[in-house]
Amino acid sequence: VIRSGYNGIVIPVDDVDALTQALLSIHERYDDLALWGKRAQQHAEPYGAEQWADRWSNIVTFVIQ
Repeated sequence: VIRSGYNGIVIPVDDVDALTQALLSIHERYDDLALWGKRAQQHAEPYGAEQWADRWSNIVTFVIQ
């Protein structure tokens, strides 16, 4: 769901230097954060509760028939 530099920043686990650089990058790109947030919401939409409920409803309906 996260695309580094597009809608967030992905960093390796246990990498303090990468975390430091990511935080500095976020600070330097503060004006882009609202756009990143909108992009993140768009990418996460297929995983929302309503979509999952619809999928499960369709699966159950299919199994029952």
